[in-house]
Amino acid sequence: MKAKVRVSLGRSGKKWARFGPGSVPSGWKKAAAPRTRHEAIRKDVAKEGGQCLRTFRKLLQVANVTTDRPTEKKARADYRWLKKQAWCRLKTKKIK
Repeated sequence: MKAKVRVSLGRSGKKWARFGPGSVPSGWKKAAAPRTRHEAIRKDVAKEGGQCLRTFRKLLQVANVTTDRPTEKKARADYRWLKKQAWCRLKTKKIK
């Protein structure tokens, strides 16, 4: 997937977004149906060794960096979908 990238060059002149290979969940395409995108996300989590956090970050990076509004909406929707999945819960300490 090729995405248009917003780049902010501040005083330091450094790019704030590094968008390259591996920045998008493998197999995720904005033109695909939701079921197909969700299956690609499942496969990406498995490829990352069950690390949902990496896939969360990839989806947020796609949503934050793209200038294409439909891509942003779909990436954010898929991020919310992934957060709701019981098999992908981040381990946190329970407050007593």
